[in-house]
Amino acid sequence: MRPPRRRPKSRRFLGLPSFLAAFVAAFFMLGLPASASRHCYADRQDVVDWLAGRFNEARVSMALSEDGLVIEVFRNEDGSSWTIIVTGVAGPTCIISHGRAWEDIPFSLFRGTRI
Repeated sequence: MRPPRRRPKSRRFLGLPSFLAAFVAAFFMLGLPASASRHCYADRQDVVDWLAGRFNEARVSMALSEDGLVIEVFRNEDGSSWTIIVTGVAGPTCIISHGRAWEDIPFSLFRGTRI
C-alpha cells in the first residue's frame, strides 16, 4: 500500500478565517437577505458590548475581506453560543449569523496530519 500523496504547499487549506472571509464575501456579492439586513447597527462597540453582556461572548477570530470588510467571530467559553459580525469601512456593524454548539476543529486536520 502506497503512502498518501501530499498536496503542494500552495494548494493547502488556509484555515477557518480564510473560509469565513470567503463565505461572507460571497454572501455580500449575492446580497443580504431581508432577515440579515434587519440586524445592522450603527456602532460596532455597542454590538460587542451587547454580545459580551447578553451571551458572554468574546472575539475568537477575525479576518479582512478584499473589499475592506472586517469579519469577526464571537463565541462564549464553552461554545454554546456564537455570532458572526461584519463591519464595513464606513458602514454599520451587521450580525450575519448566530447559533449554538460551536466547535473548534484543530488546524492539524487541515494539514492532513493525525491528531
